[in-house]
Amino acid sequence: MSAVARLFALEAFGIKLGLDAMRALLAALGDPHARWPSVHVAGTNGKGSVTAMVDTALRASGLRVGRYTSPHLDRVEERVVVDGQPIQTADFEAALHEVFAAADRLVADGALPAMATFFEVSTAAAFVAFARAGIDIGAIEVGLGGRFDATNVLTPEAGAITTIAFDHERHLGSTLTAIAAEKAGIAKRGVPLVVGNVPPEAWASIEAGAAAGGALLVRASDGVTVDVTDDGGQAVVSIGTPSAVYGPVRLGLAGRHQVDNAVVAVRLLEVLRERRPQLPITTASIAAGLRDVRWPGRIEWL
Repeated sequence: MSAVARLFALEAFGIKLGLDAMRALLAALGDPHARWPSVHVAGTNGKGSVTAMVDTALRASGLRVGRYTSPHLDRVEERVVVDGQPIQTADFEAALHEVFAAADRLVADGALPAMATFFEVSTAAAFVAFARAGIDIGAIEVGLGGRFDATNVLTPEAGAITTIAFDHERHLGSTLTAIAAEKAGIAKRGVPLVVGNVPPEAWASIEAGAAAGGALLVRASDGVTVDVTDDGGQAVVSIGTPSAVYGPVRLGLAGRHQVDNAVVAVRLLEVLRERRPQLPITTASIAAGLRDVRWPGRIEWL
């Protein structure tokens, strides 16, 4: 059985939220996620689009970027992207082999009560692959929720919550307050957390979670002006923040909803630049991230 086939066999065991198994697995692998800085994006809708915009902008800055998103559309390798290209199957297989070897040892030793889940193994493999590829920074999307998502082992340079709506209620709760609290679980002490356009009850929950986690909360819309016109289904925007003006730029992703995502991406990149001033992130590269981003299958013109 190939490593990819073994990975898909794990889907039969479903979802298991929690971080203990993921931390044990990554420790056995030498903590590959600690070898590169990252940004971490959560939210009900828009988190994939924001991650893709941020990835595009960072690559436009001349950085070698690893992007991790889920789910995939066609091939599982789409989840693990380096320099804008999905990982080669052979490289993904190699990373999976390393992860499965570590997981098998942990299960045999009793350090893991059961084999890691599909998402834990695929996430660990992505982190191994990024470390092997020598990325400069990772743009990492939360899979489900935030607090107990396997990606939440990261201590990022900056994080974001795009939107809050009803999703995965079985796992996250049946109110916007509860769902927001789960997503606010990505808050880390001293780390900026950019929050998009969310309902008041969700904002209050995120604010409480950020305070409990010691995060530095940034409302994406604060001090921001946005001018929008339509160009055949694509928004042309000028976004003014307290730091700069971006545009007018025609967003690479279709739909009016992408304007809000663009604001979150811009503010996330700005706080990242403040945290890591040595990164060559410019106004022009941020604008390029909004203009040049591609995200197949999402209101895509065919």
